[in-house]
Amino acid sequence: MKNFTKEKLFEELSKWIESKREQITESTAHLLRFKTISGGKTDFEKAQFEKALQECFDYLETFSDRMGLKFKNYDGKVNVIEQPEGDKVVAIPVHIDVVPVGGGWRYPPFEGVIARGKLWGRGAQDDKGPAMACLFGLYALKELGLTFHTKTRMLIGTQEEVGNWSDIRHYLDREGAPDFGFTPDGLFPIINGEKGIMTLQICLECSEIPLTDNEIEFYELNGGDRVNIVPDYANLTFLLPLDNPESALKKLELEVREFLGNNEDAKIDLPLKIDEKDEYPGRKKVVLHFIGESAHGSLPWNGHNAILDGLKFFSKYQKYSYLPLRTYAEFICKSSLDYNGKGLDIYKMHDFIGATTVNLGMIRLSRKGGISYLNIRPPLGLTIKEIKERVEKVILPVRTESGINIYQKHEGTGAEALFVDPDKYPFYFNAMKVAYQSVTKKLPELKAIGGTTFAKALPNTVCFGPVLEEGDEKELAHMKDECVTIDELIRNTKIYGYALGLMTANLSS
Repeated sequence: MKNFTKEKLFEELSKWIESKREQITESTAHLLRFKTISGGKTDFEKAQFEKALQECFDYLETFSDRMGLKFKNYDGKVNVIEQPEGDKVVAIPVHIDVVPVGGGWRYPPFEGVIARGKLWGRGAQDDKGPAMACLFGLYALKELGLTFHTKTRMLIGTQEEVGNWSDIRHYLDREGAPDFGFTPDGLFPIINGEKGIMTLQICLECSEIPLTDNEIEFYELNGGDRVNIVPDYANLTFLLPLDNPESALKKLELEVREFLGNNEDAKIDLPLKIDEKDEYPGRKKVVLHFIGESAHGSLPWNGHNAILDGLKFFSKYQKYSYLPLRTYAEFICKSSLDYNGKGLDIYKMHDFIGATTVNLGMIRLSRKGGISYLNIRPPLGLTIKEIKERVEKVILPVRTESGINIYQKHEGTGAEALFVDPDKYPFYFNAMKVAYQSVTKKLPELKAIGGTTFAKALPNTVCFGPVLEEGDEKELAHMKDECVTIDELIRNTKIYGYALGLMTANLSS
């Protein structure tokens, strides 16, 4: 084994990684080609996910074997790639599951296209690209012949995007907690504060009233696929009257154009057309396709919420439905328009963590009732229990005054806001700071984010990269055209490799 100073390690590590630029790029592109979309609802979607997951694990196992690293499969729920020397454990939780892609991509999202100096595809930033950067960083240390005093375990998760984190809990049940950890699933420099997260369902139950044959009638409003994504579509469907549906269609289109004139950011497919393929018994249908812009649910202002546009139209032209639906739609719209939760009386500002964030991610509304799914991210000082109590106080008068059955439900347990004190772990924080500054020549500040990462699933764990929001580099997680430049990928590999070397290897002074 070789004896390295910190300076010599950085020099040799950088050279080795640069020499593997093409291999790192191609290997990452290969990883992006596995269609590991978690959270499927149908049996087919679930089977496709399991198939892609197994193929991805097989690839990673073969890859880690070639690197001389140890691979462990924990019942197909989580896999570990390990450098096994040492007594303590540094964990790197990553995930290979991804969110759905939506439409409008420049390049196919599961082909790992390398073009324009970038690697394109779902997972390029979140989280397959960073996972491969960490893996090659660990591989570089082993190839350079270092001796280690601390184990490194990459935890390859499969359920991060659906929020239940049963994969990481399964690992903790088997192996216990690491001494320290970082996850490459956010921003640089070091994220030691995160907002909490919970999914709130606001539900409506009502009795369906008979249709009137000679009126335009509301049928359903559906939008969004994931609660942690700003929805880029919403479909508002109406039934046309039996008598002269074409005339009613023209009337509805005039109202749509009036709405668009008063809402410049809204987009609806025009001209409207009668849906001949899917008719309600005896009635023709027309679907208003609202078009939004997807973004990460922690940054709803970066996108455009198509569901909110649908609710605004529905609220304005409420003659097309009856009271319970109108009251519910108006309440959801009013409650969700403010991204900081003021409409639900859950606004809270923290000096380091920031303010409450609310994203209306999904809606399923019919003539019998519906559910709206809100992704809520509170800062320190606002607990999940308090959110439930405050929301109930907002809902209660609506339920009491209108007499409609509107109520809240909750999906999963959620997670409280996170703060990791750097004074308790100076050795590990210093390793990340030195690695970041050595590669980027920038000061390593501590930050907080609104996103939720595996840092919450493990004790003593922070978020470390992979995105440096400067110049043209932007966070593209959950957005169309997710990509990473080759230079950024190589930069990140150097940062992660050097940080791990400083944390786990025996280095001379």
